[in-house]
Amino acid sequence: MMDDTPAPASLPPPGRKNRLPRLAWHLAICLSLLFLPVYTLPWVWVPHTRQDLVIGGMGILTISALFLRGVWEAMTTRSFTPCLYGCAVLLAAFMISPFHGRWEIFIVYACALAGLARPVMLAAVTIISFLLLIIGFVWFTHEFWPNWLPTTIMGLCVGTWCICTAMLQDKNRSLLAAQDEVRLLSRTAERERIARDIHDLLGRTLTLVALKADLAARLAAHDDARATEEVRNIATIARQGLTELRAALTGMTNATLVHELGHARAALQAAGIKCTVSGSFETVPPPCDAVLAMALREAVTNVIRHSGATASTIRLLSGRHVITLSVLDNGTGTSPHRFGRGLSGMQARLQAAGGELVIESSRQGTCLLARMREERT
Repeated sequence: MMDDTPAPASLPPPGRKNRLPRLAWHLAICLSLLFLPVYTLPWVWVPHTRQDLVIGGMGILTISALFLRGVWEAMTTRSFTPCLYGCAVLLAAFMISPFHGRWEIFIVYACALAGLARPVMLAAVTIISFLLLIIGFVWFTHEFWPNWLPTTIMGLCVGTWCICTAMLQDKNRSLLAAQDEVRLLSRTAERERIARDIHDLLGRTLTLVALKADLAARLAAHDDARATEEVRNIATIARQGLTELRAALTGMTNATLVHELGHARAALQAAGIKCTVSGSFETVPPPCDAVLAMALREAVTNVIRHSGATASTIRLLSGRHVITLSVLDNGTGTSPHRFGRGLSGMQARLQAAGGELVIESSRQGTCLLARMREERT
């Protein structure tokens, strides 16, 4: 059994789309390892102590752990927490600056984490705050500007790139979620269409088969020839119903008003209901023709099965770009507010085509009106 519920937006999509977070994680590890030796470069030509080595090494490990954890949080939660890890990285860089290492390289790490935070405005404000803090720190410590300016510019570029990448990923996730929703709605609409078509097709066909079978059973006692003819008619109706059912399942139904009108007359006659027809059914445009044909099919089926009528009138009116199909019977009437599956399907089909369904019922009978506008076709 397949689950049509789309995955939550906070989780990465399944399958091939999971490669992007894994790739980002691997790049983060490579980046952190690649720039670790840069901090130790001044120790090659500047005298250093064991304290420099110990505290500098501990600072490198701490910053690397904070950076990797911040990237992980950015990939899994997409919240403001990477900003906190970015602040911790920048604070750690300031703390290890007196130990003769290139602490400025960790500005890039801090800005990258800030750029991965959500919302985007918070990320931008955090990066700007980092730049102001760096300027204030180097002014206070009298750092030589060629040491910190290039890495600060690089950090600004990396942070901006992270913000743009995060925005692109968010839009891609929204697009994927929208596509999943569209696919779900399409599948639901297709299921509803098939259910409506099968209901209308089988309802009309089985009703007519039942009527013909009852008639054949009554005729079998005294008129074998007519009973045999009715049995042949049952076989013909069943084959035609099977063909229509296959067409409905493939979405290739080609129902027309003229075609359905002939079946409606035959079904009403078999049920012993007098049928009167008025209107020009041949001039209806094709889009309206198919929808009104299905409405006529369901309306006649309801007259036969539920109304208890002895007479029915099928009328088609055209005027002011509106086509109205009415099916009137003199039966017992029904509640206009109680729609079964058939009437609900008819209403949904008409509304999808820009039409409407109106039912007027009283003790004298029921009048079903299916209206459609020609300009929408």
